[in-house]
Amino acid sequence: MMLFFLCTLYAAPVLMEPEMVCDGGFPIVINEYENPCPISADWDGDGLTDLIIGVAQSETRSDCTRYRYYRNLSSGGDPVFDGWEYLLTMDGTPLTTGLNNSNN
Repeated sequence: MMLFFLCTLYAAPVLMEPEMVCDGGFPIVINEYENPCPISADWDGDGLTDLIIGVAQSETRSDCTRYRYYRNLSSGGDPVFDGWEYLLTMDGTPLTTGLNNSNN
């Protein structure tokens, strides 16, 4: 029995140069223990892409992730961020999710 495989060669993706994302004119820096997980979405429905960064809170031994919300303040074009706030639940407490760490 002879097997044939169809191989398709794809060109390697072309990536853009990295850019530092700034908040209030300063680079957004997340401490290494916070294991950042950024996503972009139009969170507030204004047509602009906002930034949400999940950050681990394990240094406090609460073993959870909180979510920083950076509202895009631009009038179009490149995003403009100036400050952040934690995403909150309906009762006003910070939205958290548990950490999934198999080493614990």
